[in-house]
Amino acid sequence: LHDRLKIRWQKLISEIEAQRNLTGIVPVSFLYERSRLATLLVDVSNEIKAMSGVLVATVAAAQTDAVKISENEFQKYIQTHSAQDQIVRFSPEATKQIIGNTQAKTPLKDLMDRLPDPVSSLVKNILIDAVATGAGAAQISRELSNAIGTGAAHALTISRTETNNAFRQASVNHYREN
Repeated sequence: LHDRLKIRWQKLISEIEAQRNLTGIVPVSFLYERSRLATLLVDVSNEIKAMSGVLVATVAAAQTDAVKISENEFQKYIQTHSAQDQIVRFSPEATKQIIGNTQAKTPLKDLMDRLPDPVSSLVKNILIDAVATGAGAAQISRELSNAIGTGAAHALTISRTETNNAFRQASVNHYREN
């Protein structure tokens, strides 16, 4: 498509130059005769659509790969650094869900967008780490309260809501797949 677009562009330029050589001017109407401009605009639009589809697929694949690598590395970490023989239940599905909730159009993302960038990143990391490590709501709320500078009750509500949403959606997805 890119080559076809380039050929059409060169053809249009040649036609414009030929018109200029013939009459000395190129009226705007010349571009609209025989749909010269409209055809080129449609081709440009199609090229952009084709490129955006490829880019979306490439980004999605890279994000999936990053999540898989993170899952593997975290599982290795948990196996080698199990603090005081605590049993940590790692849920890759819930971890994927909380990561998605911090990036998609969700109430959590809306909340994070209202925070300054360094604080927003900190909240995101706290919630992802908490779901990945199975941290309790009280621990999460303390970290969130310190990060956001909000009251303990509000931080506790956020921690419970977001971790429960992640685990609930992971369960729903699991049951849908099976």
